[in-house]
Amino acid sequence: MIFRKIFPVLSLFFLLTAVLGGASAWAQYKDDTDGSWKNDDGSPLVVELFTSTNCSACMPADRLLYDISKEKNIIALGCHINYWDEQTLTDPTGLEECTYRQWAYRSSGMMGSAKIRVPHFMINGVYGVDSSQTRQFFNRLAVAKGSEIHKPALVFMEWADQDTLSINMPNANRKIDDRDSFSVWLIRYQDYMIQKVDTGQTAGRVLRFSNVVREAKHIAKWHGKQRSIAVDVDKPKGGHERGGYVVIIHQINGSEIIAAGKVPDYKIADEAAAPAAAKPAIAPPATPDDRTHPPAEVPPITSPLLQ
Repeated sequence: MIFRKIFPVLSLFFLLTAVLGGASAWAQYKDDTDGSWKNDDGSPLVVELFTSTNCSACMPADRLLYDISKEKNIIALGCHINYWDEQTLTDPTGLEECTYRQWAYRSSGMMGSAKIRVPHFMINGVYGVDSSQTRQFFNRLAVAKGSEIHKPALVFMEWADQDTLSINMPNANRKIDDRDSFSVWLIRYQDYMIQKVDTGQTAGRVLRFSNVVREAKHIAKWHGKQRSIAVDVDKPKGGHERGGYVVIIHQINGSEIIAAGKVPDYKIADEAAAPAAAKPAIAPPATPDDRTHPPAEVPPITSPLLQ
């Protein structure tokens, strides 16, 4: 009898505990846009995720990218492709340069997969993790962290003024032929994007994407020797468009990353002076594998930008 009387009270207690605990866990996911990215040991780890809004199997991968983007020494980039179907082609996050980068990894043999599909991770341009291996992602990440062979050198980046980036490329941390020429790519990313999806596999959802690549362009050559350049960029817009820049150096688009660096946007005066505004504490949902919607596969394409 006593148990019957206290059972409803206990049920209510446990329910409130679960709800409050869940709310607390959800609140920890916030946007760290204060420019506090640092490199501890001089060697960054670059993680590129090729993904798409209209891909239910990409949701767990997008969440993984968000989680690791909070770790020190990791440069995380969400590269949204623009192939697959009509919904993907009209996706505002889809970028042609991301499609070219993924196909370049496939063409150079670095992807480790015979098929092009999303989601697909590339770590330091060497370790590929496709949708069938997502559960092994952290194992591959640990291997990359511990590797002494495939370890990118640090490109030190800082702001000369609010629309000029100073990019300081180091001496190569491995033996490089003096005749080798490496390409320097400047990538613009946006800290986060929130999008309501109306069609396709993820229709009816409001999704959050992290470190979304908005632009990627070739800016210089590097021959393994210390070199500094200044690059003019757009003045930061702030607000929800805040992000930063990443430099990636490899011999050809789609090969091993030899050096990399990152810098958050130049701080706008009114943003620095004003108290931080509340931002939506929305993280990509920790969605289990959706086996009803297999990863997308697409026919081969060709492009002169693959070189």
